[in-house]
Amino acid sequence: MAPEKVEDSRRPKLSCKFSRVRNWSLLTRAGLEVVAEAGDITTAELLAQAEQPDLAIVDVLLPGMSGHDVARRLRSQPQTANLPVVMLSGRASAIDRAEGLAAGADDYITKPVDPADLLTRIAGLLARSEGTHPFSGDLLKEI
Repeated sequence: MAPEKVEDSRRPKLSCKFSRVRNWSLLTRAGLEVVAEAGDITTAELLAQAEQPDLAIVDVLLPGMSGHDVARRLRSQPQTANLPVVMLSGRASAIDRAEGLAAGADDYITKPVDPADLLTRIAGLLARSEGTHPFSGDLLKEI
């Protein structure tokens, strides 16, 4: 007999602190918790460890650092090595995508970001991540 699934009622926590996306209200309306933004890689690492997000959204082009560097650093730390990472970029070539994925991103989304695409990809990564979230909210209802 399979063990009974224990429901986790907390909202999945997203670390959008590495991205300059201006409107996170779509994510919060979909039932996701969005934590604060960091302006440098050291602060971003410290916040990722302190907040223990369930997923990070990283912009490729950031002031003073690159999203590739952030992803590599997250992967190098034991506390964040398995953190799902979504990379956002205005660069859409196959080489750009390959570089983002090689740096440690689990997914690469080009801008402008389609809300349904972003929410679907977040839901998929959360569902596949270690410690799967039984997130019962309909992520697409707010679109």
